[in-house]
Amino acid sequence: MLLLATVFAEAGATSLLKYSDGFQRIAPGLMSFGVYVLVLFLFSHVLASIPASVAYTVWTGLGTLLLILSGWVFFGEAMTLVNLAGIALIVIGVILINRRQGSSS
Repeated sequence: MLLLATVFAEAGATSLLKYSDGFQRIAPGLMSFGVYVLVLFLFSHVLASIPASVAYTVWTGLGTLLLILSGWVFFGEAMTLVNLAGIALIVIGVILINRRQGSSS
C-alpha cells in the first residue's frame, strides 16, 4: 500500500510540474517540490521491506501508466494505439515482476 501511495504521490508531483508551466506559476511548482520530498520519504520506507529492483520497477511502471492517463484526461494529450499498447506492456511487466518475486525460484 505504501508503494501505491508513493506512485500516486509521484504522479501528482509530476502533474503539478506540468501545471507550473516551467515554474512560471510558483504555487504548483512549490507544491510539486514538497510532494517530491514526500515521495522520497515514502520510497525510502518502501525499500525497507521490498527489494529495490521490484519496488523501482513497479514505481516507474505504474507512475508512467498514471502519467499517460492523466495527460490524456487532464491535459488533452493524445491517446494512440501505441500508448494503449505501451500501457498493456507496462501492466503485463508489473504483473510478471510481482509474480516472479512471489515465487520461490
